[in-house]
Amino acid sequence: MVNQPALSGIGSEGLPFYSREELLQSPSVRDGLEPHREAQLRRQYTHFVTDVGKNLGVPQWAIYTAVFLCHHYFAKRSMQRNDRYLVATACLYLSCKVQESPKYLRDVIKEAERKKWERYARDHPGELRKCDDIPHLETMRDQVLVAERAVLYTVSFQLRIKVPYPDVIQLHNSLTREGPHKQDIFDIAWSFLNDSVHTTLSLQYPPEKLAAAALYLAHHVVGAPLPHKDGHGFCELTNITEFELKDISDQLLEVYVTVAASDSRTAPPSTPSQQPVQGQPSSPEDSHLQLQGNRVALAAPMADHLQQQQHQHQQHITTPATPGQYPPQQQQQQAPYNQQQQHLANGILQHSGPG
Repeated sequence: MVNQPALSGIGSEGLPFYSREELLQSPSVRDGLEPHREAQLRRQYTHFVTDVGKNLGVPQWAIYTAVFLCHHYFAKRSMQRNDRYLVATACLYLSCKVQESPKYLRDVIKEAERKKWERYARDHPGELRKCDDIPHLETMRDQVLVAERAVLYTVSFQLRIKVPYPDVIQLHNSLTREGPHKQDIFDIAWSFLNDSVHTTLSLQYPPEKLAAAALYLAHHVVGAPLPHKDGHGFCELTNITEFELKDISDQLLEVYVTVAASDSRTAPPSTPSQQPVQGQPSSPEDSHLQLQGNRVALAAPMADHLQQQQHQHQQHITTPATPGQYPPQQQQQQAPYNQQQQHLANGILQHSGPG
């Protein structure tokens, strides 16, 4: 029997894993959102959480947890019926508490609003000042707290969430050979895990398998031989099958192939002046990816195949469905408590912008 390092266990106790096929038939897709558009919107709220978290000094494992909660929420709820940035703000606030890095709710809201409206504020600086108004902050506080409860209901209050970073540290220390590239391997594996939040891999596999795949790819990036001990190969040492290793690697590398292509073909989200109720932040860019410089070298073998698939898919795409129009803020404030609870049960979250 192989002597394996102790790993931290499943992604979050009590929460289900999904197959990729199940995730491709998400509530958003069933509501008419094209899969490529859903992936783009997922990347947008991932960038949003990452940027807001970094600006607030939130540790990386709490940012990972926040995105994990967002992914789980939208695996059961539709982006067509929910404001993803309101959900993302609530998930970031909740994850800071879960990962023992609490932030004041007002600070989270202020930074989230500034990030969301930063592009619009370049031409309309007066609008951004509304984000600091006490009435607006009070309204946002109530909305974020409602969204936080909706997230808790959706994940059934299962908050024993584990992240892959301790696993990659343990695997690296126990398996990676000494040499000039040892630190590079660790840094690249860590960056792969950071970039994995742009995918739904955390919903499909436990964190120790994501850590093993990140370490595997990092060895390939630097050209180092894979670890082996006493006749046991990498898969045996890390308790991962060849199929799982290939599937995780392929999905992660797809990020570096598809982000620039799909985002450049799709128009940026509407500005607040075009959509005053819901609003949209800036469109994500490739620069968010921590391993963007290695994208071509890593993904070139699969680029042609993926882009051909995307081209065929584009021929069948009509204008992407726009998120449903939400009632005005005043109507939401006057809604009775039982209606708010019904919205929580149905996963319907609304949000008004500063305009």
